[in-house]
Amino acid sequence: MSAPFSRVDAVYAAARWGWFMATFLLLGAASYAPFLFRARTALHRTDPDVARELARRAAVIGLVASLTLLGLALLRLYLQALTLVDPGEPVTGEFLRAVLSSSWGKGWLRQVAMVVLATLAFAAAFSGAGARLGWLVASAASGGLGVTAGMTGHANTARAG
Repeated sequence: MSAPFSRVDAVYAAARWGWFMATFLLLGAASYAPFLFRARTALHRTDPDVARELARRAAVIGLVASLTLLGLALLRLYLQALTLVDPGEPVTGEFLRAVLSSSWGKGWLRQVAMVVLATLAFAAAFSGAGARLGWLVASAASGGLGVTAGMTGHANTARAG
């Protein structure tokens, strides 16, 4: 029989699910990008006010999702480190650096880089200043976030088996 789950286990599971949900929101918001939406519809010609409002809403969703991901990244790093130390042992900065230097940690750093890029891009898309470039970068960063997902799991080990 396995050991009972602790609060840390429950919070870590919730943080991981939160990460997945926020990632899906970010991917969905970026896939809306007005230049992609225009390729499929003529809404920007028939009702430009509605098209602008939909773009604004998608940018807000992407911005909220990316900010949520930043917070969850810090929480996940701490909780992952907490599961690797002995009970009662503190998580030190040196230990966090060791976790981040692992192959999984490097994948997390790549994910965070994509999330920071997406945050800046969605902010630009929302503000209207450089909106087209913001949407292009947000779409690329969300794709990068999807690519880096495989760099943080068991598939990213030094050897198979």
